[in-house]
Amino acid sequence: MRRIKISTGLTLRSYLVFAVVIVGFIALAIRVFCLQTINFDYYQKKVVDQLTTESTISSERGSIYDASGEVLATNVTSYRIFISPSSIQKAMQNGRAGLDEFISRGLCEILGTDYDTVYTLTQKKGSLDATVMRDADDESADKVLDFIAKNSLSNVLYVEAQSKRYYKHGDLATHVLGFTGTDNNGLEGIEKKHESVLAGTPGRIVTAQN
Repeated sequence: MRRIKISTGLTLRSYLVFAVVIVGFIALAIRVFCLQTINFDYYQKKVVDQLTTESTISSERGSIYDASGEVLATNVTSYRIFISPSSIQKAMQNGRAGLDEFISRGLCEILGTDYDTVYTLTQKKGSLDATVMRDADDESADKVLDFIAKNSLSNVLYVEAQSKRYYKHGDLATHVLGFTGTDNNGLEGIEKKHESVLAGTPGRIVTAQN
């Protein structure tokens, strides 16, 4: 019978390779364990932050009435027109060349805004939200919505309804009622004194993206 002699050096190398593979699997198992258990919340938040964008919805301010129940101060709807500069830049990188100029020109014609001002806003690559007009009326908002629909701009140009303070009797009793600022917070009179009651609670919109 012929005997086969196994080289000691070959055996040691085999053990060494086997040990390295085992250590690698152990290291991989530990890494997976850390990702799925110990650091799960951290990495889940990073994923959610990359897949979603969040914007605040201003609360509708409460109305003020007189002793007989007649409205003295209430809200009317106006519209904020805004763009997503980062989305515009991404769309241009993906084949929609000249989109920044097209949007700037279109909003200039619809809203009467300055072309250069809007174009400058479109170049803010790191910004998700840049306001073009803060208090647009119903007619302007409808025209912008039509512009969005006809040109597939729903991911880069937006119309947001918002509340604007309205005093039914104009300047009557303004020293008592007071007034609000551009951020809709009470600055004087009843508007300021009862701010905590009138202000309401802001909401938010969470938008998913691929």
